[in-house]
Amino acid sequence: MRKTVLSFVLMALAAVGNAQDRVIKMPEAPKQSKYTEFSLKEKGYWWSADVSVGPSLTFHEKNLLTTGVNFVNGYRFDDYLRVGIGIGAQYHAVHNDGIRDTDIKWTMPIFLNARGNFISQEVREIVPFWSVDLGGVIRDGFMFTPSVGARIGEQRSAFLVSLGYSLRTIDAKEDHAKTRNYIVLKLGYEF
Repeated sequence: MRKTVLSFVLMALAAVGNAQDRVIKMPEAPKQSKYTEFSLKEKGYWWSADVSVGPSLTFHEKNLLTTGVNFVNGYRFDDYLRVGIGIGAQYHAVHNDGIRDTDIKWTMPIFLNARGNFISQEVREIVPFWSVDLGGVIRDGFMFTPSVGARIGEQRSAFLVSLGYSLRTIDAKEDHAKTRNYIVLKLGYEF
């Protein structure tokens, strides 16, 4: 009986020793990068998206009604200056056929955008801002749109409401003015 117990103990020790000899390689945990709170960064990449609507301001002719969507990507220097490149799509919803020299109601603006806050948004939820778009519209021509509005939110995440003036040249029929003035209401989001 002693031999049996002794044999059993030796086999158990051999099994434990053999198990400790095996090295099980566990996968290494991925190296953690330092977390950066993006919303607190003063500088860096920013983008915005907005929808707009606005009638042309003519008194002796029919008015065009334009709706659109724009996307801007750029660099944020600080609260007071952001610069970017924008692209969009505009739809001439009313009186397009009678005024513009094309049946195609869609146009595509490509523009430079500069904008900034009038005051810092570091400790405020609502601040006034300015914005200027300068560029061209495919199928039409020149576009210049300054506007002012309010940013509602944080420094790097805010809803936008603005009202502006837009000067545009259009591909008009011969008896219509080629330069149009618009009032533009924009609603958007920026981070």
